[in-house]
Amino acid sequence: MKNLTLIPIILILSLLTTFSNAQPNSDSKLNIVVIGAHPDDAEEVGGTAYMWAQMGHNVTLFSLCNGDKGHQSIKARKLAKIRREEARRAGEVIGVRYITLDTHDGELMPTYKNRLQIIKIIREKPSKTYGTQTTRPGKRP
Repeated sequence: MKNLTLIPIILILSLLTTFSNAQPNSDSKLNIVVIGAHPDDAEEVGGTAYMWAQMGHNVTLFSLCNGDKGHQSIKARKLAKIRREEARRAGEVIGVRYITLDTHDGELMPTYKNRLQIIKIIREKPSKTYGTQTTRPGKRP
């Protein structure tokens, strides 16, 4: 009876392995945009973004703010530059594009200009778009 129980599990695992290793053709290649508030938010799905990129999909991690606040000694402009470069390099390491808007932390407003920047990224190619939201204890949503 144990062997019969293992058969469906083995079958499912083999199918998952087959599909996860298959490279998509140009018709099935997804354009995926993951949106986070700050340069370290979109990385919460970094493992999944890496997997999508390894499967041949186009993946963009996109931060709405530049990460210029939250350090006790580094000035805002320098911190934003550091975080932008860290995000770009993290994207490079996992094989995805990383875009960071130059909006100060805590100052993202629903302006026409900001909406156009976001729409431009999403509309570059028809895409699946995902947002991140931190809901862990002690973190702000």
